Amino acid sequence: METRNGTLPESNGEALPPPVSRGLPHGARRIAFLALLLLVPATVGGFLLGGSSVGLGALAGGVIAIGNFVLLSVFVVKTTSGAETSMGTMMVGLLMKLAGVGVSLGAVVLLIRWDPLGVLLGISVIFPAVILASATGRIT
Repeated sequence: METRNGTLPESNGEALPPPVSRGLPHGARRIAFLALLLLVPATVGGFLLGGSSVGLGALAGGVIAIGNFVLLSVFVVKTTSGAETSMGTMMVGLLMKLAGVGVSLGAVVLLIRWDPLGVLLGISVIFPAVILASATGRIT
């Protein structure tokens, strides 16, 4: 892993981040927090511009996206912590998470009938949160 100037972290005095063995890394918590902050104007904007269906869809989409991000972060921590885990167990866990996201989105759009564009608006809060956390340089 090289730094921005192409040198190894140990050669220029930078320390590698400590390994995380449980819980969420600080950067993942920061991204999830920023996504929650961004979800507020997305939800309010959805209510103001499209009514309750768009606003509630944005809220549901954001909660699903943030939950998915947190579950992926936990999965990465478990995978990289050095604990013995079989490939089959990891694949089943990822498929279960994917199925949960699909069922949740399907229920919100098809059963509850909240606006799909509102759900998409809510899901999209995670991307600017990653960009904001990266731009401030405080992901690790």
